[in-house]
Formats: sequence, C-alpha cells, structure tokens
Amino acid sequence: MASSPATLPPLDKINIISIWTGTVLFGINLVLYSVCLFVLKRGRAHRSSWVLGATSTLLLVLATAHISISLKQLVEAFVDIPKLGEPQGSILYWTVNTNPAEVTKTYIYVIIGWIQDCILTWRMYVVYGRNWKLCLLPLVIVNAQIGSALFSAFQLSRPGADITSTAVRSSAFAGWSLDLAINVGITLAIAGRLWYMGRSVARAMSSHLPRPPNKYDSAIFTVIESGALFTTATIVILVLYCSDTAVALSFIDVATQLAATTPLLIVVRVGLGLTHGLPRQAGGGKTARMDNSDYRPAINVASSRGVEVNVIHDIVTDGGEDGYSLNDLKPGRKMSSHSDV
Repeated sequence: MASSPATLPPLDKINIISIWTGTVLFGINLVLYSVCLFVLKRGRAHRSSWVLGATSTLLLVLATAHISISLKQLVEAFVDIPKLGEPQGSILYWTVNTNPAEVTKTYIYVIIGWIQDCILTWRMYVVYGRNWKLCLLPLVIVNAQIGSALFSAFQLSRPGADITSTAVRSSAFAGWSLDLAINVGITLAIAGRLWYMGRSVARAMSSHLPRPPNKYDSAIFTVIESGALFTTATIVILVLYCSDTAVALSFIDVATQLAATTPLLIVVRVGLGLTHGLPRQAGGGKTARMDNSDYRPAINVASSRGVEVNVIHDIVTDGGEDGYSLNDLKPGRKMSSHSDV
C-alpha cells in the first residue's frame, strides 16, 4: 500500500481482534461439527447424509487451515518482526497483500464461500423436487461469483497490488454482490417453497383441525435465521470496503468462519430439534400432539402436487428414531413440537 506508517490506521489492533474473534468462532465450529457428525451418524443410511457429511468435513478442514495461518501471522507480526527493530513493523506487516500467508487465506475465503453457496443451491434443488432446471440460474450466478472473487484474489496477490485500484475494486464488488444475491435469493426461494408446501398441508388438515399451523414454519425460520449469519457478514464487508475502511479485509477472518458455521448450524439445529415448534395448546403447558390419522390426507394432497413430504429429511438430516424429520408425516408416527422440521 502507498500509505506511510504515520497515516496508517491501527492495523495491528484491528487484525488481532479480528483473528481472536475468528478463533472463538472456530471453536464453536468444532463443537458444531462434532454434533453434526452425531446427527448424521443416526441417518447414515439416508442418501443425503454422505453429502452433508462430506461438505461439513471439507468446510471444517478449510476453516482449520484458515485459522492456523492466521495464528502463524500473529506470531510473525507480534514476535518475529519486533525482534528486527522495525518501527511500526507490526502495522506495516498487515499492509503487505503479497504475503504468502495472506494470499493463501484469501483463496481459502473464496473457496469456502463458494462451497457454502453450492450447499445452499443444493438445498434449493432438493426442496424444489430435484428439478435441476430451476437451479441453472443460481449455478450460473455461483460460478460468476467465484470467477470474480478469484480474479480479485489474483489481483491482490500481484506485487505492488493496490486494493483501491479499479480492477480490484470492480471484481471484489461484483463478487460480494453476487454472493449476496445467491444467499438472499436462494434463501427466500427455499422459504417460499416451504411456505407453499405448508399451506397445502394445512388445507388438507382443515377438515380435522381449526386453523392448522403451517407445517414447515420451523424449517423456514431455521433456514432464514442460520443463513442470515453469513449474509450479514458479507454485507458488513461490502459496506466497509465501499467506505474505504481498513477493517474490511481484516473482517474476512470472521466471515470465513461464519461461512462454515451456517451449514453446520442448520444440521445441528434441526437434528437436535432446536427450532421453532408448533403452538402450545390453549390453557395448558403441554405441546400440542395430533394423531397420525390427521396427516394422511396431507400426504395424499402433497404427493398429488409432486411435493416430497420428507424434504427436510433430505436437505438437513435424518431424524433417527426421535422424530425430527418430515417422516413424521408417514403413518405410524406422531408429532410433537420438536418434530416440526
């Protein structure tokens, strides 16, 4: 960067705070991954388990590599460089974008964000009855996003690169904007599809229950709430970058870990039933329970419209024997608040 040491912001403090925050999130990811494996192990025979297991493992590996490099940078910036007696060396260290450690971290961030987008697209594919035609546009946007992000990362890795240059700014802005379009657009598409499916089930149940709840409310809230983490992080980075704030690139340490958190959190929340449940019965503290006969018409209606009743079973995890998935709609199963996913 062209700025002199006297005009530089406190990049040493900014980066150490960002990396410490990322380290905390990495610890959370380790816990989430362990619980995720437990949840998926119960559904190991299901066709979606291997997809979720493989992607979760890959995300954790990349998150581990990213935080390991970050900790190595802390040693270099605050231990090795001060020994050389360089004035403000700890600050100047973070201005070198061509540092191999910084370049590697940037590429990891790009790849882990792309994997998160692919998982989100896959969930949409499953929710919409595995109709690949509906996923063509999202796939085009996902590939355009990683193309822009990789180009931006390459430009930053070149000697003498300037984050304020036109080439870097335009490609970075395009990459983050497309990332937002993917996360917001697909999340709303999934939520809309689940809402429509829930309304169809509610209509079929209307002759049995007064004002039946939307069957998939908990799944809608879970997908939106969990997905909002990485979306919010991307918005923060984009706003900071457009404001020419030095914190923008430092915040990537946090965003990288959140990109791994989002898919893991959805699996864990649904697998353990940590979602919004069905309404309580009026005048009582017990969870509303309904006989499975009430759901048989819903199965017929949903099937006639090509709706896969165990959609959350596919896009999240197998419910095991506790009844966390939409297999509760099948005969012989009863439903409680934690099984409304």
